[in-house]
Amino acid sequence: MKFKKRIEFYPAYDKRKDGYGVHGVNCKFYLIGEKAVIQFVIYTQWHLPHVEQEFSARIDHMFCKPMAADLGYHSPIPLYEDQRKMKKCSFFEGGCYYDGSSLQADEMFDILIKEGSKGVWKAMKKYYRNIFEKLHEEKNEKTL
Repeated sequence: MKFKKRIEFYPAYDKRKDGYGVHGVNCKFYLIGEKAVIQFVIYTQWHLPHVEQEFSARIDHMFCKPMAADLGYHSPIPLYEDQRKMKKCSFFEGGCYYDGSSLQADEMFDILIKEGSKGVWKAMKKYYRNIFEKLHEEKNEKTL
């Protein structure tokens, strides 16, 4: 099976004046397959310069290291009973079914640190196969 790989960076923002908050740059790895899209998200903690200056002046600032945020999938079909559909999805017209885990993201982050992007792509392919190829096999067995 062929996969497409994509890495995107989403900009930092400071929307406190609008009643929201601040957030640093997000880095998202996408592994795009025929049946689903796997995503791995890292919060880089790279903030806008004025926010960085404000945070560095505060002793209690704990958001200084990158952190794993999410490892999950976008699927055009539900994978478990009562899974809710997301109406907007960048990958599937009409929405998708999403599920993710911050705990699994921590494991993927360790792989990134030890093996770089090569290790991440390998682990994401394994994650994809564990979920979507097994699911496909199970559905085929049920129809026999």
